[in-house]
Amino acid sequence: MPDGSFVLRIGATYDDGAVVHVKDYAVKSVDGVDLFGQCPNKRYFVMAKFSPEGDPNISGKIWITEGWQALRVAEFEWPSAQAGVPDGWAVEEEEPVSCDHLIAFPCGQKVLFIGVEGIFVLSSGETDRLTPLPESLTERIE
Repeated sequence: MPDGSFVLRIGATYDDGAVVHVKDYAVKSVDGVDLFGQCPNKRYFVMAKFSPEGDPNISGKIWITEGWQALRVAEFEWPSAQAGVPDGWAVEEEEPVSCDHLIAFPCGQKVLFIGVEGIFVLSSGETDRLTPLPESLTERIE
């Protein structure tokens, strides 16, 4: 961060964990955030809340802020495992899609969502699956 502080997640993304902000010798828990990322130009941060505990208004949400915990500039729903699945195929969605990394695009209006089930681009009202490709999904399902 510009002020010399830093943010980190304690614990693997597939486990319960915590996001903390470390400044000087103080460590503060970042409430309402389970995972975070940043854009390459460091202007935007992307944050996510995937655990059911806490505020139901942010659970299952992903949002972009201009600066650390600043004004929200975009908000997205958690992607569905159905996104990008070929027509006629159904995917059982027992649990939410997992997320290992989030990267905000430099425009501040899109998110690269990387998880075990695939890589998605989230934008206003859309979820595009980059991988696996529909052809690959068809091969896996057949």
